[in-house]
Amino acid sequence: MASVRIDKILIISLFGEISNTNSRVYKIDRAFFAKTTFVSPNYDHASKTFKAPTHTEEQTRVKSYYLPVPAYSKNLSIKRLYSHLVFAFKLFSFLKKLSEKPDLVVCLMPTSSAAYLAGKYCRRNNIYYMVDVIDLWPDSLIPLSNNKKLLHFLVAPWRYLTRKAYKYANYISGESKAYAKAAHDINPQVPWSYTYLGVDVFEARNLIDRSKLEIQRSSDEIWLCYGGSLSNSYDFETILNALKIIHSHKIRYKMIFVGEGEKRQFIETFSRKNSLNIEVTGRLSYQDYLKCLSLCDIGFNSFIKGTKVVHSYKFNDYCAAGLYILNNLKGETAEMIDKYDVGLNFNSNDLAEKLLEVCKNWSLYCPKKQNIELLINNELDSRIIYNKMKEDILEAYNNFTTHV
Repeated sequence: MASVRIDKILIISLFGEISNTNSRVYKIDRAFFAKTTFVSPNYDHASKTFKAPTHTEEQTRVKSYYLPVPAYSKNLSIKRLYSHLVFAFKLFSFLKKLSEKPDLVVCLMPTSSAAYLAGKYCRRNNIYYMVDVIDLWPDSLIPLSNNKKLLHFLVAPWRYLTRKAYKYANYISGESKAYAKAAHDINPQVPWSYTYLGVDVFEARNLIDRSKLEIQRSSDEIWLCYGGSLSNSYDFETILNALKIIHSHKIRYKMIFVGEGEKRQFIETFSRKNSLNIEVTGRLSYQDYLKCLSLCDIGFNSFIKGTKVVHSYKFNDYCAAGLYILNNLKGETAEMIDKYDVGLNFNSNDLAEKLLEVCKNWSLYCPKKQNIELLINNELDSRIIYNKMKEDILEAYNNFTTHV
């Protein structure tokens, strides 16, 4: 074990709140349990509202700073990029004014601009710098565009910043093996590891128990759900067309979209036109969100064609809620689905067929939900995997300080 301690950590993230027990920044912070400084924009990406930070009993150990940035309403927009750029420069100014330098700076990527300037600061001050890749920007945004060739050209400077940020890192982490490897391939001289968002089963059950959400369900219906943002990143058209098929076969079902976003109107219009049994809840608190998922049977993990995502946060939520999962992500998630037999992998051409098969024979598929416990124990238990992250970083940090 490393002999050098990490007493002071600075965590930078544009997404996720350090007080949210399901956020990655919370789990990283709790693994080290050091004197933590958390820096984030004062604008919340998920709700598109300005944050109203709350003080916690741990405020003497964790100091949170929310840097003012402009608002934006669309996920893919110039205003969003400008907001992120403003945050990056304000972050750089914030770092330069620090009176007490941290032992470790952790920057979650995206965004590239913040990670680049944080890396520049750490290099100048000989501070150990870790990038934690939770999405591959700008590459993951290209499938969302109608003019992919033009966007490829326009994001060239952005891609340069991303590569420079990776090269500034002393340690590379990722929310999946594929993400971490993509960054490490650009900076292969430094140690690397990957850590899934993970599932804390006890915390999830506690949140579900605390939820006051009242939902009545019919015992003879199969409840299907999608949880998360109703944005252009997800393949709702394939889901809806599959629902038309089971509806035409007189399957008793209810489909719940647990979330909010720009695709809500499309979903509701399609539902009315085809007389489908669909409900859209809008945005819920995390405990109500989990409660709603836990009352369902099957969850859809469905992304648009060409996505760079290989492991999603909603997959972890579905596991925490004990759902049977229908998934179209390739790579690590698909491998988990097959290895532990917790669902079926599909593509845009065969989802309807597979959903109909599962619904018609639900008594055979329902028991497979019990396999999720083994998946969590072996791959996703937050208490285990974040402790392993900490041990790996401590070992690398010890090597770094020994050779400085």
